[in-house]
Amino acid sequence: MLSLSIVFACSRVPADAVLSLPTYGPVKGTQYAGFANGTADGVNRLFYWFAECDCGNGPDVPFLLWLNGGPGASSLIGFLTEKLGPLSITLNSTLYDNPDRITKKYHLLVFDSPVGSGFSYSSASPPAYVHSEEQYRTQLVHAVRHFFKMHAEYSTNPFWVLGESYGGHYVPNVAWEIAVNATEIPLQGVAIGNGLFNMKLQYPTLGEVAFAAGVIDENVKAQMEARQDDCLAMIDKSPATAGAYCENATVYWLYSADGPAGKLFYYDVGIADGQYFDDITSSMSAFLNNPMTKAALHAEGGNWTEADETGPVGDALLADWTVPSDVVLAELLKRQLKVRLYNGVRDLSSCNHIGNLAVLLHLEWAGKADFAAAPSTPWPSGNKVDGHIRRAGLLEYATLIRTGHLVPTIVPEVFAALLEDFLR
Repeated sequence: MLSLSIVFACSRVPADAVLSLPTYGPVKGTQYAGFANGTADGVNRLFYWFAECDCGNGPDVPFLLWLNGGPGASSLIGFLTEKLGPLSITLNSTLYDNPDRITKKYHLLVFDSPVGSGFSYSSASPPAYVHSEEQYRTQLVHAVRHFFKMHAEYSTNPFWVLGESYGGHYVPNVAWEIAVNATEIPLQGVAIGNGLFNMKLQYPTLGEVAFAAGVIDENVKAQMEARQDDCLAMIDKSPATAGAYCENATVYWLYSADGPAGKLFYYDVGIADGQYFDDITSSMSAFLNNPMTKAALHAEGGNWTEADETGPVGDALLADWTVPSDVVLAELLKRQLKVRLYNGVRDLSSCNHIGNLAVLLHLEWAGKADFAAAPSTPWPSGNKVDGHIRRAGLLEYATLIRTGHLVPTIVPEVFAALLEDFLR
């Protein structure tokens, strides 16, 4: 007969287990949440939320790390509002089962990062925000390793790094850090949606994509091209401040209420109510900052915040905007890792599909000529076209036709099918 101590040890619930949530009740499946150290001294603490695959934990179940961008955006946006996690949230701060969850087939781990985003915090005074991708990737991978020490049962699953938007900087760098300094993690590759990689290649496409979408005429296009030239000159002259300068001179000018294109939701011009995303963020804030929610998620001690490009996190990374991350993509390819990019074509921001293609065509790697010559074919078939895919060896690029910047939010079924294709 087993002793009581052995029975207790076998049935012990992990300290970071999420058992029940306000407005929802007992959770279904296995979920964990809490803080992992981003630095060896524990000064910087990164918040995570993990959901196990509905299928359980077999050795071949892909383990996906998802990172939202900003800088300053909380990755809980992806988990709760972009239809990735097992739960979604309504405008009145109520949780419900997400029928489009990608956790039907994959493990999902999200981190609020860098420090200062979402629940993540620094106990240093002043707060030790990150100022470079080197600092960011070191801290994030330190936290991922911390998670795997707590939950070693997932540490050998095939590992992918995913993200969107400014995740075009984060994702390649995190993957590179793993490939070089955390080789015990079985990294397979990266998948990035509507990413920002190289300002010099992407900002010159803003006028072109707006003109093609019909939101400006040829005269405004010429004005945009002059502003884009000013942006490129500023990148050379003052790279530490050019990110903010270029956004103000191009995107914010064009899409302001009194700008030539008017106040459009330029991240997806197919969406009439751009205010919805602000409203859902307010709903998330009310839910996540509820003391009962914080207790359930083991997130006591701080407030959840969401700041996209603004605030101290974005300010600390301002100089990082002009540091290209496409060179890191090339390094991943050289290390025989898979690189998958996707882009919703209704995005008229600097993360648009024309700019993303320009980035990929300029990558210096062994398959450069093959990718340039590769056809872009209807996907998933010529009879059912949700987008188009271009493939050359380890590099694949998909454009999706009924969505913009927030692909999994708008076309979750298409995103799920694309993800299965990418991770096959």
